[in-house]
Amino acid sequence: MLRREASAAAFPPGACSALAMAVPSVPAHPLRKCRQVSRTDDLGPLCLAGSSCQPRASKRGSMRLLSQFSRFLAVGGLATLIHYGVLVVLVQLFGVDPVMASAVGFIVSALANYGLNYRFTFRASGHHRHAMTRFAAVAVSGLILNTALMWLLSGLMSLHYIISQILATGLVLIWNFTLHRHWTFASPR
Repeated sequence: MLRREASAAAFPPGACSALAMAVPSVPAHPLRKCRQVSRTDDLGPLCLAGSSCQPRASKRGSMRLLSQFSRFLAVGGLATLIHYGVLVVLVQLFGVDPVMASAVGFIVSALANYGLNYRFTFRASGHHRHAMTRFAAVAVSGLILNTALMWLLSGLMSLHYIISQILATGLVLIWNFTLHRHWTFASPR
C-alpha cells in the first residue's frame, strides 16, 4: 500500500533535494503546496520527505463534505421528527416519563436513520453486518449521551423537556456525524 507522504525518518536531511533530482519531475498536485514529488499514484502525487507537503483546502472536497453534511441533516431531520413524535405522543398521551419516552423515540428513529444514512448520506458500499455493528455502537453511544443530557437538563436543571431535547439533539448531531463519517460508513482502506 502506498503512503501519501514518506516519513521524515526515511530520508536523512538534504536527501530530499538529491532524490528529487534523481526522480523525473512530476507537476505538483494543485491541492498541495509542495513542488518536490517522488512519483504519482491514482490519488495524485506522492511528496518527498522534507518537502513541506501540506494539503490545501480543496474546494471540491469542501463541497463534497457540505453536500454530505446536508444529506445527513435531511436524514437527521426526518429521524428527529420521528424521535420527537414518539417522545410527545408517549409523554402527552400515555404519561410516560420524558427520559424514558426520549430513549424509546431515539431507538425508533435510529432504525430509520440507519437505512437512510447507509444508502443516501454516506452511500456506503460495505457489508451491512460491518456497518450495522458500527452504527449500533454509535447509536448506543448517542443514546447514552442523549439520555444523560436529558437527565441533566430536564431532571436536574428542571428545563422543559422539549428545550432539553433540542439542546441534546444538537450535541448528539455533531457526535453522530463525526463518528459515522470517519468510522461507521468510512470506505475500507
